[in-house]
Amino acid sequence: MLDFGAVVEYMDAPGNEVLLHVSELAWERTENVSDVVNMGDVFDVKYFGQDPRTRKEKVSRKAILPKPEGYVARPPRDDKRPSGRDNRGSRDNRGRDNRRDDRKPREDKKEE
Repeated sequence: MLDFGAVVEYMDAPGNEVLLHVSELAWERTENVSDVVNMGDVFDVKYFGQDPRTRKEKVSRKAILPKPEGYVARPPRDDKRPSGRDNRGSRDNRGRDNRRDDRKPREDKKEE
């Protein structure tokens, strides 16, 4: 049992363990893993394969549970949406220069 999930062992392959993330335990938001599962519990999970980005195996308990009444799925994420950064790493991509060379001199400073 961990704060962010539970390490589960496959019954058909003893010693083979995988992390079941807290977000995949149940359809409702879960703050504590032990609110849903406890050490020694036996339950089914659905195997989704290996995440190509993290190279970790992904399993889910909630994928095999019935969806709650009134559940509305969020639309899939558009991976082509802008990230808010331009290709130079600047946070401001609204077309204006981030430098402040155009400022007026401060009133309390004397010009020499």
